[in-house]
Amino acid sequence: MTPERGELFDHRLNLLEENHSEMKQVLKEVSTALNKLVLIDERQVQAALSIDRLSNRLDKYDERLAAEYLKVESALKTMGQRVGALESLMPIQRQTSQWVLELMRALAIVSLMFAAKRTGLM
Repeated sequence: MTPERGELFDHRLNLLEENHSEMKQVLKEVSTALNKLVLIDERQVQAALSIDRLSNRLDKYDERLAAEYLKVESALKTMGQRVGALESLMPIQRQTSQWVLELMRALAIVSLMFAAKRTGLM
């Protein structure tokens, strides 16, 4: 080997060692970045699972709310029918109340007339 060739070989070997060291450093950085990406991906998977669980719970609450709404709607319909029935009885109740008042007046007049006859005012 000639001295020039030896120096060239040494120079290339040094460059190769430097490149190898740089590549090791870059690989470490890539490895660190990849680990961070894996961690981020795991967190995203966990977040997606949590969102899915919350969505399922909300769906159950929606179903229960819809069932309760139907119960309330049915109860309101029944109450409306009851109020309608009571309102339809109002004229009859008024008439009955009027009859009772007239009967009370008649009894009061008969009682006064009886008392007047007994006392001799009549």
